[in-house]
Amino acid sequence: MEKFIKANYEGIHNVTFKDKYEIDPMGGIEVFGYYNGDTSNKFDGIYDKANDKIMGHSIDAVRKKECRDKDCDY
Repeated sequence: MEKFIKANYEGIHNVTFKDKYEIDPMGGIEVFGYYNGDTSNKFDGIYDKANDKIMGHSIDAVRKKECRDKDCDY
């Protein structure tokens, strides 16, 4: 998730994960955290371990121009 966020969003320097996580019914791992040391910069996302990809996410940050149409590689 950290590599995904840094690759796809502008100005993300560090990512902190909360101890809270959930396993969704399809087996994905939902994680929560914040970025750049500011707890108001929240994000969450679902990681699909079986396919090694981010399945969904929510973050209040600006997407990099080159990553707006499709996720950038991470």
